[in-house]
Amino acid sequence: MRKIAFSLFGLFLLIFLPGCETGPGGEPGSGRGGAAANAAFSDLVDLVEERLALMYPVAKYKWRNNMPAEDFEREEDLLDLVIEEGGRRGLSASLVESFFVVQLEAGLQLQEHYLAGWSAESPENFENVPDLEGELRPELERIARAMVAQLARVYTSPPSEENAEERLTAARENLVDSGRIPEKAVDIALSPFAR
Repeated sequence: MRKIAFSLFGLFLLIFLPGCETGPGGEPGSGRGGAAANAAFSDLVDLVEERLALMYPVAKYKWRNNMPAEDFEREEDLLDLVIEEGGRRGLSASLVESFFVVQLEAGLQLQEHYLAGWSAESPENFENVPDLEGELRPELERIARAMVAQLARVYTSPPSEENAEERLTAARENLVDSGRIPEKAVDIALSPFAR
């Protein structure tokens, strides 16, 4: 199901975005490439970066508490939350689900990367790890809700292709150059934006 959802989002990008010329309510000039459209896209990519950065403390918590990276129940709860939020913003469930399935997959890949590295190195039990339930998951939910809001803005008013390409290149370089996020996870997280 995840691969199908990802394909649907890729199809959305290829079919819908190139033809969108107006913003919400059909306002000319508020569509493709306007300042608001470019800002919404940039904000969405910023949130993708922010979410990926949280995977390090999430993985630390899971390492310290001997938990697996994947949590199917939590993924389903998050998908339900973002689908509901997307519905309130006029987005289809399939669009929201397909976008977030990719983000969940990127987060899982990243957590598994960290956990595998720590298994090989046998590091100390981390100190000062943020609480998963009390700190990290609420922050991930805040980011998810913000992502839905920006996704709705991008859906109704896409960025210029030039702006999108520049922003994605900068995001990719920033994430990979940080040294903590492997290219594979970055590629997965940014894949919904690829043309």
